[in-house]
Amino acid sequence: MTRFLGVFLLIFGIYSIADGDPARPTRAEKVEIAKQVKRIFMNKCAKCHGPEGVRTWTKPNGDFDYVLDLEKLSSNREMIVRGDPNESKLFQAVDDEIMPNEEEGEDPLPANEKEIIRRWILVGAPTEEGISPTLHP
Repeated sequence: MTRFLGVFLLIFGIYSIADGDPARPTRAEKVEIAKQVKRIFMNKCAKCHGPEGVRTWTKPNGDFDYVLDLEKLSSNREMIVRGDPNESKLFQAVDDEIMPNEEEGEDPLPANEKEIIRRWILVGAPTEEGISPTLHP
């Protein structure tokens, strides 16, 4: 019963792995958090950082247009430091409310969505298949 409740709360983005070992989530938990992250990215980030994004500014490090490609995103050591959200540029931008960009008409993410992204990075930034892809420089 407790396991069912944990999965239910995870699905709705309010469960913290604080009760268990965050380094050892099940594959099903990894799949679910990846799906949650992708929904957030689809709703709040893809407008500018998706393949069809409408970027109206120039980014000094080149285009970042693959936020919906969790495999590519998770493999990018410049953006994601697996297991360490505070060292991950993506999470820093979200946590510091630099992204989503208010100038593009997006409000900062609510605390529960920031937490989902933080947890996704903490558990290894898995894809929707529940795996963490090979790292690339």
